[in-house]
Amino acid sequence: MNAGPVNTGPAPAGTGGRRVRRAAVAALSRALPAHFRARQHAEWTADLLVLADQPTAAWIRYLLGAAWTLPALRRAAQRAAADGTAVVLPSSGLVARLTARVLMLSLGWTVPCWLLALPGQYLLYDIPGRRAAGMAEPTLIWSGGPVWLQVVGVVLYLGAATAVYDGPLLVLCALVAVVLLAFERGLTAYDRIRWAALIAGAAVSSGLIYLLVTFRLELGWTGGGPVLPTAGLVALGLSAGGRGLSRPTRVALAALGLAAVAVAVIDPTVGLDMVVWFWD
Repeated sequence: MNAGPVNTGPAPAGTGGRRVRRAAVAALSRALPAHFRARQHAEWTADLLVLADQPTAAWIRYLLGAAWTLPALRRAAQRAAADGTAVVLPSSGLVARLTARVLMLSLGWTVPCWLLALPGQYLLYDIPGRRAAGMAEPTLIWSGGPVWLQVVGVVLYLGAATAVYDGPLLVLCALVAVVLLAFERGLTAYDRIRWAALIAGAAVSSGLIYLLVTFRLELGWTGGGPVLPTAGLVALGLSAGGRGLSRPTRVALAALGLAAVAVAVIDPTVGLDMVVWFWD
């Protein structure tokens, strides 16, 4: 006797089921941030195509599970790159990377400028010898010559002044951080505004404390402030234990951190005459 047909469950849905699946995926996608919808829509659609030959209950369970994960997906989408990459940046990794870039750009400008504009010129023109012999001061790089040379001189002077006067380094770091945020991938507009506000608040607060301490203790503006050595120590700390930083970045941070600490020690001690000459 021939056996009858075996019942294996509900049959796969036809055209009506496809329409329901498409409508459900579209509705779920609309619940996500705009920059994340295309990626997740494609993923859900691909999964449902795999389940197309399965019983109706299988893709219903899948859609219910997708709906259950919507809150987590929304949180992840806040830090995901536009339209698609699945790379989500942890806040701690973003902070370490952003801080490393800020320090590399800020110290990478101020420290070499200090080296060229202060000890470079001070020794090249033999300023102590000229002063002892009563000779006239030489024409410095930012004082004459072709226009392009004067532009180079102004860049050197501003970078060296930032290292010598110390306090302006706070402003420089804050400006560099805000600019980097504008080009950082994987951040929403809300995240950029939030981070920029935090950076601005930290810079203003630190600046007020710096001014209060400077004038209260009458430290003056001849070097020896806390900003440059603090930046150097932070760079050294990131070089040793920063999360997600490449080896070249760590090496650059270590070199710039040591140089910044050295400049902060030299300015108010053995280099004080040089700093006063530069200041004058």
